[in-house]
Amino acid sequence: MKKNVKAPDFLSVPNDTPTLEAACREIAPGGKIFLRPGTYRIPETLILRKGMEIRGNEKQPECVILEGGTSPLFHLEKGECRLVGLTLRNRGSKKENNSENAVLRISSRRAEVCFCVLESRFGGGLSITGPNSRPEIVSCMVQNCGTFGFRIENGAKPRISNSTVSDCYGDCLEVTGPGTAPVVTHCRFKTSIHSGGIFVRDGARGIFSDCFISENALVGLEITDSGSAPVFLRCRFSASAEDPDENEILVCRGAAGTFIDCEAHRFEARGKGTAPSVKNCRFHGGKEGGIFVHRGAGGCFLGCTVSESFCSAIEISGRGSSPTVRNCRFLNSREGAGIFLRNGGGGKFTQCKTSGNAAGSVYFEGLTASVSFEKCRFSDLFPSEEQNG
Repeated sequence: MKKNVKAPDFLSVPNDTPTLEAACREIAPGGKIFLRPGTYRIPETLILRKGMEIRGNEKQPECVILEGGTSPLFHLEKGECRLVGLTLRNRGSKKENNSENAVLRISSRRAEVCFCVLESRFGGGLSITGPNSRPEIVSCMVQNCGTFGFRIENGAKPRISNSTVSDCYGDCLEVTGPGTAPVVTHCRFKTSIHSGGIFVRDGARGIFSDCFISENALVGLEITDSGSAPVFLRCRFSASAEDPDENEILVCRGAAGTFIDCEAHRFEARGKGTAPSVKNCRFHGGKEGGIFVHRGAGGCFLGCTVSESFCSAIEISGRGSSPTVRNCRFLNSREGAGIFLRNGGGGKFTQCKTSGNAAGSVYFEGLTASVSFEKCRFSDLFPSEEQNG
């Protein structure tokens, strides 16, 4: 009679078993697999449906390299899986730009990826999908990917901390769909080669705190579509060195979003129904101005400072564009005004201050809609009637 053999709780590759695939089959649920330094070829996606830990070297993840082909190396589908101290690298597909074309996919309810490096020549880095997916991503680097860095969609709610995405061809981070709401802290999203830093769309949300978004080819942050309403706390945005005129923050197509104590050069709200809430933020040195509200956008700006912009500190343009602006300062625009209202733009300004602006405190151009100023202080002279048009 054949005896049942208990599955091992610990396996070392290649000492105890020659391949990682075999180790994943043999290990007991909740067991640990240790990979010795080296390069391991993963010919097909390893679909993990039971809990396990796969560990390389968390201090030197480049010492343990897992290489694949066009498909993902791992799909963490079920169980509490933990990947620690690994470099995951695949070729990816040239033809696909979806969540399946990533070096790592996660749809399990609980998973953890720590101290890992993710790279894909033609594909994306890390895809997290599904309403029950709540993994934790800690101290990882996603770099040199052919498409996106992170893609979070279909209601996923991961926690991502102390991680960096850089030098990807697509967006560093994409957040898509109703119910999708990551919590992202102390992360860096930089140097996208062909796209932007963070892209939030189709009703997604999330909380981003103490993040740095810099030097991306296109916009640093874009929030688009009705229902999209992420929160940004103490985040910093810096434009591309190649195109310093590019917007760093764009909210459009009916989206919202909350910004508290953030820093950037330029902020744009565009389109009917667009209504961001911006509180205690600083916009400094924008090449095309500081705040631009147009095409029917609104929003609320409280306690913000715009300074040293090349053009006007705040420009409101187009019929229906009418933000609420309170306790804000518009300072030292080099060629523009403190407040520029044109082509039907309006708004309500309360307890605001302008000072040191080259074209005066308030400049009107074309038709002006309803605009009110209450308890404001204008230290600049108003332009003459001839200048004002």
